[in-house]
Amino acid sequence: MKNRKAIQQIINASSDLLGQGLSTFESIYQHIVSIKSKELAFVAHQHDNSIRKDSYSDYDRRVTSVARKLSVLLADRREKNSVVGLKLTNSPAWCYVFWGLLMAGYRPLLIDVKLAKENTENLLKSANAVAIIADEKDEYKVPLLTTNDINDVSEDLNFIPTWADEVIFCSSGTTGDIKLIIFDGLNMLHQLNASKYMPRENLDIIYPQSIRDLNIIALIPFHHIFAFVSIFLWYSFYHATLVFTEFNDPITLVKDIRELKVTHIYHVPLFFEVVTKNFMNRLDDKTRPLVEKLINYNLKRIQKGGLLIKHLERKVKNKLFGNQVRYLISGGGYLNEKVSEVINGLGYPLFNGYGMTEVGVTSVELSTNVIDRLKRSIGRPLYRVEYKINRNHELLIKSPITHKKEIINNQEVKTEFDKDGFFHTGDIASIDPDGRYYLKGRSKEVIIASNGENVYPDEIESYFHRIKNVTNLAIINANDKIVLVLETDEKHDEEVNAIIKTLPIHKQPNEVVYTNEPLPLSSSMKVKRYLVVENYLKGKYKMHRKTTKIDILAGYDKLRKKEVVDRLTKIYQEVLFTENEIDGNAHWINDLKSDSMTYITLINEIEKEFVVKIPLEKYGKLTTLNEFAKELLDSSCQ
Repeated sequence: MKNRKAIQQIINASSDLLGQGLSTFESIYQHIVSIKSKELAFVAHQHDNSIRKDSYSDYDRRVTSVARKLSVLLADRREKNSVVGLKLTNSPAWCYVFWGLLMAGYRPLLIDVKLAKENTENLLKSANAVAIIADEKDEYKVPLLTTNDINDVSEDLNFIPTWADEVIFCSSGTTGDIKLIIFDGLNMLHQLNASKYMPRENLDIIYPQSIRDLNIIALIPFHHIFAFVSIFLWYSFYHATLVFTEFNDPITLVKDIRELKVTHIYHVPLFFEVVTKNFMNRLDDKTRPLVEKLINYNLKRIQKGGLLIKHLERKVKNKLFGNQVRYLISGGGYLNEKVSEVINGLGYPLFNGYGMTEVGVTSVELSTNVIDRLKRSIGRPLYRVEYKINRNHELLIKSPITHKKEIINNQEVKTEFDKDGFFHTGDIASIDPDGRYYLKGRSKEVIIASNGENVYPDEIESYFHRIKNVTNLAIINANDKIVLVLETDEKHDEEVNAIIKTLPIHKQPNEVVYTNEPLPLSSSMKVKRYLVVENYLKGKYKMHRKTTKIDILAGYDKLRKKEVVDRLTKIYQEVLFTENEIDGNAHWINDLKSDSMTYITLINEIEKEFVVKIPLEKYGKLTTLNEFAKELLDSSCQ
């Protein structure tokens, strides 16, 4: 009862500000810096292996310093409410620059740090930006400021804060059209206030540090609404500790989560899929049955367990995220059923949430019951958020969080709502008798079967994910047919047909297409179905004959070549958790069935072993062991 009261008090802080008529980004910021304590605001594991720690008592001083320096650097561009692009990786510096821009009177335009120069230029042009802050060497049509530029300049000692009150997100449509979404401080204060009743259902999602440590790791880039709201905004406002790491391979990430005592992990489904696969692949024949027993016990499939099971759970957790983790959320995509079972079965509470760039974060599952979590619902709408499902099964949202303005074709326009004030999300949803909501897919991708029934690609795809040696797949609607496209090097007719027979007739694919052409992916590793449709209609998806690979290592010294290949083979086997021989021409994803996140681990291990630095522009282009060997031989590695 005492803990519940303390949690409710910190969550009521946003209601208190609204009650006082304070409704701007400035008021949110002032609440964040109001705690003058040694509580840690940020912990960062940096590339030199040092650990940086910033306390809340330093917060205001650092932000004000950035604002004063920006006042100097942007002296010729002082017009209030001008837009400045913010294109930095997650770090304490990102947080200080974000608030510094607002304090200096500029609206931050949040940009993906991986976005190509041409696309970045288009965003800056669409928003009429006057500058961009980014740690890169590209030249833009507007001034480029780096964090070094900000650090090196003297402060404007006559600076007087002139707060801006809007932040701009990018929401690209399925055709790549630019749409910029504008939120003001009132929107975001209501977003904070949406957590008002969370303690009624769960005491682990938000609580004060006086009760126990709350360290949330900031892995998803802050330009993404999920990360901005659920990590940066919420947990800064409630004075938790944001944990940053400059290492992005799965093995180091998991190690950092343990060693930095992370308690909350929020990420996209791919992260949990990769971690699950890596963990399960490392189990030997003796350990696997024990872990499977633990999973079945925690999922309530078996009743007997007792102290031995709990002891096993502690040991297993010490090899994964650690025993200190209290809350995990998957958002931004479809959560695989098997992944949900394994993570929850290992004793980690993995929840599902919902949000989109236009509406912020509007619901999250909060149940402490594992059976509820396994349903993978998006929970019930948060405080002052209203959901409605129309006759087309589309999810509609009415909420004070929803953005009020957009920038389209360089013009600011008001957001479109229907006559009842609801925003149409374009997502298809359903609701169960308990009031929990479930996403089915995007309305633009819904397939109308011959019997008039709606068919949802995400749902059908989930049945085929169990097929081994399939890199990617997609269900599309083309030529009035349900088409299953499988990215693989071999046909799987027997397995595919066996699954199809289990589906209702109106959900059965009318055609199955095999291709070893990579399916187009978004930056979040989702298959772009609209491009798959285009490629299918153009007849691009075929099983091509494998051509004889050219020996790209011919001509190199035989002894040196053998040494490099042998060392690389050992690294491959360790990263892939296999003792099998590695084909020098095997593609990392298509043949070895690995993934983009583990690819970073591979590169890190190669760099350590050979004391080299693989150029960033080679990432993704070096896809086979032999290609890495050639790169190393050409670089005269150690």
